[in-house]
Amino acid sequence: MTTDTLYDAILEHLTRAGTDGLGLDDLRKLEPGASDRQLRYRLDAMRSDDKIDRVGRGPATRYVISPGLAVGEADASEDSEREQGMERVAPGVFSSQEALDALGRLAMPSSTRPIARYDERWITTLGESELLTEHQRAHLGELGETGFERELAGTYARQLNERLIIDLSWASSALEGNTYSLLDTKRLIETGLMAKGKEKVEAQMILNHKLGIEFLLDSLDFGIVQAVVSNLNAILLDNLIHDNAGGGRLRERGVMISGSTYIPLDIPQKLRQEFGRVLAYSRAKANPFERALFLLITLPYLQPFIDGNKRTGRLMANFPLFLSNVRPLSFVDVERGDYLEAMLCAYEFGELAPIRELFLFAYERSCERYPDILEAMPEPDSFRLEHRELIYEAVRDVVAGAATPAEDRVDALAAASFSRLSDRVRFTAIVLDDLRGLHEGNYLRYRIRPAEYKAWLEAVGEAN
Repeated sequence: MTTDTLYDAILEHLTRAGTDGLGLDDLRKLEPGASDRQLRYRLDAMRSDDKIDRVGRGPATRYVISPGLAVGEADASEDSEREQGMERVAPGVFSSQEALDALGRLAMPSSTRPIARYDERWITTLGESELLTEHQRAHLGELGETGFERELAGTYARQLNERLIIDLSWASSALEGNTYSLLDTKRLIETGLMAKGKEKVEAQMILNHKLGIEFLLDSLDFGIVQAVVSNLNAILLDNLIHDNAGGGRLRERGVMISGSTYIPLDIPQKLRQEFGRVLAYSRAKANPFERALFLLITLPYLQPFIDGNKRTGRLMANFPLFLSNVRPLSFVDVERGDYLEAMLCAYEFGELAPIRELFLFAYERSCERYPDILEAMPEPDSFRLEHRELIYEAVRDVVAGAATPAEDRVDALAAASFSRLSDRVRFTAIVLDDLRGLHEGNYLRYRIRPAEYKAWLEAVGEAN
């Protein structure tokens, strides 16, 4: 049954049903050849076209024809739009015919869909082309504007702090099938208390997301590099896989995608090369939303790690948004089924329309959650802003020379860098305060090596 035929058939059934409307069970009986997915997508499209309304919730949901709309009027409206060359733009998750057609192909049993293998040419195409139209980029830029665009990377996201961490940890975990509610997630992150009746693995997944987001905010200086992506994956998989040391390592064996005909790359050397290419293409994209969408698609497509690739892709999609100080992408209000099917369309058919439309929908909903907080924010410390690199360099220098007392070393650096006593005093106070605040979650941003940090901790411990 073609899309137009099914669309028209459902519309006719609903017209005949009148004000009583029809539920999904009724439509299944009337159209036994259509899958639930096909029915839902046509119903969503009709709602977007303002032809039907949905009433009730859950099992009691029914669909009724919009008041005053007759089938003939609907057809005339469509003909008029076609004649004028107008594209019907709808507010639903999937609105374009291109997306609906791709999702319709996915409705076929996996046994009848062709095998799809990793295609490096597709990565090249995505990397060298624009994934969003000029209008879409402008629209997202307007939605995401915060007033912090010229501030230090991560300034806006850090102001959201716990709110962002709770939203993104909950929503991304829910897309993995996690059953914690938003309230349960908030309680777990704020107090450490697990929800009653829930599996420990669910709490671990959420807490790993929290640490992963914090890690990204502390790693913005490094940019989109393999170390950041690998460490993020290791954090997300901590205590969730049999070999805990396997998190963050590029896999050396093949993996399968459940419910899909897609077969990822399984040659270790080629996998490493493609991982480097994906990250290089993402860095080459100037627009933060292009970067975000590219990472959201390509990291799961490549499947560089033994597990957690979609989680890694969702959090890394936020990395360029953090860097640009635009509003983040929390994935709140994204349905798991919609997300998985959109990703499968990309995996199997190379079709971008579903995941692009889901990305646009998700970002619009995310932006509604995060306010314009510029007026409530204190002005950044202008001294710290002006001398940021020197401050970072001083912290790194003190840690690397762990045997030298911190105060002596910082005083010497201050004297060499500033002529005014007031500047030397202020610089010393800031650097010593940063040194006191060093911990496992933030020392990398100063470009301190793990061995240097460990030696410094030992030296500080002995001194105390």
